[in-house]
This record gives sequence, C-alpha cells and structure tokens, in this order.
Amino acid sequence: MSERDEPLSGIPMWELPSTPEISNYVIWFSGTSEAETHHDVQEFIVILKGSCNMYVDGEMQSYTAGDIVKIPFHKSHYTEVISGEPMCAIVQRQRVA
Repeated sequence: MSERDEPLSGIPMWELPSTPEISNYVIWFSGTSEAETHHDVQEFIVILKGSCNMYVDGEMQSYTAGDIVKIPFHKSHYTEVISGEPMCAIVQRQRVA
C-alpha cells in the first residue's frame, strides 16, 4: 500500500485497489477534517476503529467502530474524531456520470 500524493481533505490516506469509477482508501487520523461537498461522487465510510461525530449540513450524528456512513450528494460534511485514539476507516467514493 502506498500513500497517495494528494490528501483527502488534509487527511493522510492510502489507496486500496480501485477502478476509475470507484476509489477506495484507508484513512487513519485524529482531530477534525476540513468540510467538503461532493457533486459527482457518492461517499461511504466504514469505521474500523475509534469513534467520531459526523456533521452533514449542520446536523451531527455519532459513529463508532462497525458503523457505515453514507454521505448524500451536494451536502457539506466534515468529521470530528472523538475517541482517545486515532480513527481508522475505509472510504469509498463512487463516481456518477
């Protein structure tokens, strides 16, 4: 696994096997991510370790290991890790035509 040159909203990530339409990454971070909005990508996050608060359009939902998060199109979102350890997650981005 090799670290990608460009971070995912400032979060260190490593690319897993992917296709041009579907990108898969593992991320490991603590703190708070930058807010982002996707217009052509459907995003899913599987929390493997740790816990976080996910803010989507200003509404907060808490997630922990084992949870799957679906990020809606056109919604601003960011993550705040709340566990005492870094959060590890798999992120999948599916491009839409």
